[in-house]
Amino acid sequence: MKKFFSVLAISMFATLSSAFAGYVQMDANDYASLPECGGVLQTKISDGATQLNLVFSNVSQCSNFDIVSANGDKVNYPNQKLQGSNQSRYGGFTIPASMIDFGTNTIRVKLNSNSGKHSDTIVITVRQVSTQPTGPVIYMNSTGFQSLNFCGGTVQTKVSNGQLNVIFQNVSQCSNFDIISANGDKVNYPNLKLQGKDGARAGSFTLPKSVIDLGGNVVRIRLNSNSGKTYDNIVIYFFAL
Repeated sequence: MKKFFSVLAISMFATLSSAFAGYVQMDANDYASLPECGGVLQTKISDGATQLNLVFSNVSQCSNFDIVSANGDKVNYPNQKLQGSNQSRYGGFTIPASMIDFGTNTIRVKLNSNSGKHSDTIVITVRQVSTQPTGPVIYMNSTGFQSLNFCGGTVQTKVSNGQLNVIFQNVSQCSNFDIISANGDKVNYPNLKLQGKDGARAGSFTLPKSVIDLGGNVVRIRLNSNSGKTYDNIVIYFFAL
């Protein structure tokens, strides 16, 4: 009987140890070692505490990155891959601005191997996000064409087959595109990159049908530089049948 309880105790200890393994708590502008996946994660906050960047380096056991939740709400975020080869993977990811509220934020992300045997859950607290991005806003309709205030270049809007297309050309200062909200609701949209070289970037983006309602729509989008210091906020009004 004594031997039985000893085995049971060892089993329970192993289960508890497994349950607590692979869990990391971090702040913004922080460093942490990854207990299960190996390697290091660095968090960086920028753009007036409205943009959170995650930088992984020397990851040995895992290759898949996912955003699990933001402020308690589940996030439908496409699984992303780290770069590099086994035992030395790396990658940088930007948490979409649409997932960050004003005030204190809690972002939960996960890194895991293809087999699922190795995984780390990382909970990041972004504190005192108190100031909303300021600056002139560009207002457009469904068929507009305007110059960008700070990013350089132009933005054009077109509606085709009930879908709204946003087209950027000759952008000199910015390279990141994000949908912030649609009809007042935050949008979980992956940060996308313009194509081309610095000084002459271009890109065409189609708003997902899931964010478009029948009738009148108001969509807020944002174009910004990697540092977040340069950006343009764009509000598009259009009617969908």
